Amino acid sequence: YAPVCGPNETYDESNIAHFSVKAIGETELTYTWCRKVYSGGNWVYKPLTDPEEGENYEGPNLDIFVYTDSCYEDTYLCCIITDKKGNEVRTKEVVLGAAHNYQYYIFYKNHKTPYKTAERSRYGHVLQCVGEGCEHVTNLRPHEDGDQDGHCDICDYEIGEILVTKQPKDVKNVYVSSPDEDYDESNIAHFSVEAVGKSSLTYTWYRRQYVNNKLIYVPLQNPGKLENYEGPNLDILAPEDSCCNAYVYCCFITDEEGNQVKTIDAILRAKHNYQYYKYYQSHEQPFSTKKTQRSNGHILQCVGCGEVTKLRNHVDADNDYCCDICDYVKGIFYVELTVTAPKEGQKPGYTVGSASPAYYAAGGNSNYTQYRKWYVSDNGTDGWTLMNANSTFVAGKYYKFSVDVITASGREFATYSLVQDVWESGAWAVVNGNYILPKKKNGQNPAHYLTVEYNFGVCNDSIVEAISAVGVTAPVAGEKPSYSYSISGSGYQMNTAKNRYRNDYLPGASISVAEREYYIKNGIGWFDLTKSDWVYENETFIPGHQYQANVYLIAEDGYEFAHSKWYEPTITATVNGYTAEAAITGSDCVRYQEVRYTFTCPQKDISQIELKLNLPRAGRTLADYPVTSLAADYYVPDQNYAFGGIYWYDDEGNMLEANDEFVQGVHYKVEIKLIPAKADGANTSRFVSPVSAYINGEEVTDTEQNDWDAVYPSSNAVYIYYTFSKGASVAKSNANARVYGSITAFGDENGTGYVRIYAKDAPEPIDEKVFTGRSGNYEFFVSNGDYIVEIAKSKHATRTYAITVSSDTTLCDVTAWLYGDVTGDGNVNGTDAMQINRYAAGKASVFTQGDESLIAYRKLIGDVTGDGNINGTDAMQINRYAAGKNSVFNSLP
Repeated sequence: YAPVCGPNETYDESNIAHFSVKAIGETELTYTWCRKVYSGGNWVYKPLTDPEEGENYEGPNLDIFVYTDSCYEDTYLCCIITDKKGNEVRTKEVVLGAAHNYQYYIFYKNHKTPYKTAERSRYGHVLQCVGEGCEHVTNLRPHEDGDQDGHCDICDYEIGEILVTKQPKDVKNVYVSSPDEDYDESNIAHFSVEAVGKSSLTYTWYRRQYVNNKLIYVPLQNPGKLENYEGPNLDILAPEDSCCNAYVYCCFITDEEGNQVKTIDAILRAKHNYQYYKYYQSHEQPFSTKKTQRSNGHILQCVGCGEVTKLRNHVDADNDYCCDICDYVKGIFYVELTVTAPKEGQKPGYTVGSASPAYYAAGGNSNYTQYRKWYVSDNGTDGWTLMNANSTFVAGKYYKFSVDVITASGREFATYSLVQDVWESGAWAVVNGNYILPKKKNGQNPAHYLTVEYNFGVCNDSIVEAISAVGVTAPVAGEKPSYSYSISGSGYQMNTAKNRYRNDYLPGASISVAEREYYIKNGIGWFDLTKSDWVYENETFIPGHQYQANVYLIAEDGYEFAHSKWYEPTITATVNGYTAEAAITGSDCVRYQEVRYTFTCPQKDISQIELKLNLPRAGRTLADYPVTSLAADYYVPDQNYAFGGIYWYDDEGNMLEANDEFVQGVHYKVEIKLIPAKADGANTSRFVSPVSAYINGEEVTDTEQNDWDAVYPSSNAVYIYYTFSKGASVAKSNANARVYGSITAFGDENGTGYVRIYAKDAPEPIDEKVFTGRSGNYEFFVSNGDYIVEIAKSKHATRTYAITVSSDTTLCDVTAWLYGDVTGDGNVNGTDAMQINRYAAGKASVFTQGDESLIAYRKLIGDVTGDGNINGTDAMQINRYAAGKNSVFNSLP
């Protein structure tokens, strides 16, 4: 959790959260940091882009600014690590959250540079004063009245005759109900408020929630058993999903004269897995996932035994890869071991520490066995020989340790198969915190037996004579520098404290960490020899330039780097196995050393192209049809190419002029030229044949034998020829009226959708507007008459609006909702499932709210299974989707 920034503090290092990951692969690794977001009806991992000052999304380290809403909503982040062979692994998710009211507006005390409520800034929640005549910013949701004089301490707004002396506070946590308890007092949260007024006071308790896409306060009503919404005390049942969501309550206090004050918000959030099902221990009367009982909380089906447990994720307290509740066995993906590193003059040790009882190292700890072996080599690459248990480690030699690891009874290592009935180990080994791939033992089942072999590198005596940096990510054109690497050998470490920023060299420079830009980070920096300047963290590599990797190392206590009596380094150094230069001379070279190696940056190879181009519509001109590239590695050149970089032709081969309109029934063709992206005048990428091209997701290929559709690549340019198979839509005639409006959708921020207009009962649209994201605007020109306006987007239910055009302008705002989102708040979660269950049970729900067309649309959205019914099956699918499990949402178009 990020620390809270005080009201007088500026945006600085205290607002940055830091995460890191370490990985080792057989080839160079690419690290892509992602945020888990709800997009297109699914939870997806969206790469982080455009870092702000002080942020870093590159390499194994993530330095990220705390989001302005992170005091309310946790942000889930992870890193996707890919090697050059396309192998990919995703790390565990990490959670970023901030304390409530983190970073409130810096100028709240003196009302400088006020902002409206709707405006948000890097300083967090920006709120407008509710006082009449005062429209300035405060850091408070209600106005504070510390001296109880009835006036706001910030703007002197007269609050009224009501003084709140005690704000709502959860005086009793919502505890976990024991498995043998029923719905009782332990499920109730208590809030209270005290107020003083000149007349009698009325207390009305509210819950803050979304209604019709607006966040409002809704009065509580119809209390359940043991609940109370009256007077200054609120006793409320913890909702069944309150271990996953925060519920916000407040109290409106009103006197007889109509004066009113709202208390601060009180937040209810139960402990995770609160109120688990009371029969979970014996599995009596099990319920499937689709059946819920509010008084018993989360009813979840065990993925192991198929019956009910209390757990969203099975508890494994003893780390034996077996569920503590139902003994469901999970696959072992990581084998974590500890082995004592070689040290000059000492005998090899055979003790192997294991992080889990689910597996163990074969053999004994005291001496050499056939299962635990040390090997020695003169060069670290070949000539490995088996060590005797009584031999000693020698400085300058290379050592590796091999151990066989076996699963405990009933446990299995993760495996995979690329060929039928031929299985390989899918587990990673972690030795002393470093990741390596284990080996398959010949004749043994990889699900139960594998060999872990770890190379410790060279053994140094007190004088470190050889140093080796490995895992340095070579420069890639158009990409930012990586600041990850590791070492091989003993007696020295990475000098991760070595960091340098832009302007560090300016005398007296006073720059906050957030405003700095690294050029040396985590003990490694990149110098552009071609330009004679450092590469800063947000800059990209230029093809053809030579880049010097500068790796900074520090000797461990009791060791020193080899040097002459004139303090010149005499060590040998390598980077990624290539001979490198030791650079630091003078007395500093005893403890510190910088290793340099030069890379030449190659161009990035491109073999696939993706473009987006709107369908031609009758009556439109070429100015409405720019081509959009879906990648930054190539683009359409402006010069010498007409109309946004493309040429248009009709089906007789005539080239269109700028003012020509598309005509109904014609199959239009396009010619598009693409060239590689550039940096400092040099191409950062090159096209590598064969090149495949896709327009609007459709591959460009001559399927109709028309001798036009084709892709012609060279290294520096690609020419694409493409035919739109569908002719332009109905031509516009007597188009004297304008239909227009706003577009609202949800899901994928980069996803596309369309708005179309149809003449009533016509099968083909008159016109179409393609939009990207979640909002936009459209306009069509038609003649007077009856029309249908349609909006559609992936994972959304298509929605139609019937309109009659009888004037010059007709407004029709259009909105599409995600399948399952019956509340229309942009999220598919337990709230929607609850509304479906209420509807199925004949209780009041959102399905009775709105006009007939809206109710019909809600029912279309609620039937996620498509069986014509809205019932518990649909609610179950929504809950599975919200929990990240397989559901019908995976197959939605």
